[in-house]
Amino acid sequence: MVLLILMLMAAGVLVLAGAGAAGLRARHRFALHEGAFRCRVRVRGCQRCARPGRWRGRWRRLPMWAFWMHDVLLIHSGLFSPRLIVLAVRSPDGALQPVPAYAVRGFGTAPVLLGLACEDGGVVDVIAASADRTRLTGPFLAAAIPGLPKAPSEWRRRAR
Repeated sequence: MVLLILMLMAAGVLVLAGAGAAGLRARHRFALHEGAFRCRVRVRGCQRCARPGRWRGRWRRLPMWAFWMHDVLLIHSGLFSPRLIVLAVRSPDGALQPVPAYAVRGFGTAPVLLGLACEDGGVVDVIAASADRTRLTGPFLAAAIPGLPKAPSEWRRRAR
């Protein structure tokens, strides 16, 4: 009887170890994509992402990996049960903002935040390291340059 219980416990540990290894492999393969960056995500009013049990209003505990595919942000989340979250982004919700290093750990001394306006009208905040600022902005590269001066107006010669 004791041997049977030990065998069932060992089988359970093996299943958990296998699930963890598969999750780590999927996470590693996602991270190898060109343009992938580590990030953390917080949802503010996005109906599609704020389902019960999801990351509504707070920063996720574990870092995620993300990359841009045109104007869609693909986010890999989870370890034992990996998930792919697809965010169709309409536009950035302002420029990149610096974040204090103590607010979120694991992103160096000067992490940056970018708010992304989703298609359903909500906003998703994404934090990444300052070295990944161009990867974070993706197709909205102008958001990476706060304080960009206005373009000069075209000079026209007056007709005499």
